[in-house]
Amino acid sequence: MSLMAKDKWNSKAQEYDKLYHFFGCWAMFFFLLGFTSSTLSVFLTILFGLLWEVKDIFRADGFSWKDLVADILGVVAGYIWYISRF
Repeated sequence: MSLMAKDKWNSKAQEYDKLYHFFGCWAMFFFLLGFTSSTLSVFLTILFGLLWEVKDIFRADGFSWKDLVADILGVVAGYIWYISRF
C-alpha cells in the first residue's frame, strides 16, 4: 500500500486520467446544480474528489495531488462558466 501516488501529469499508461478528473468534476458540479446552490455544488464536488483520493490510498496507487488539482480545476472552470452565463 502506497500513501502517495507516483503519477505524472501525462503518462502513457493513463494518458487521459487528468482529463477524466477535470471533466468528471466539471460535469458533477453542473449535475449537482440541479439540486442545490452553486456554493454547495462546489463544496460537494471537491469533497467527492478528496474522498476518492483517500480511497485510492487503500485500493489503488495512492493519493494523487495531481488528480485532486485536476478535480479542483474542473470545478473552478465549471463555476466560472456558470457565473459568467447566469
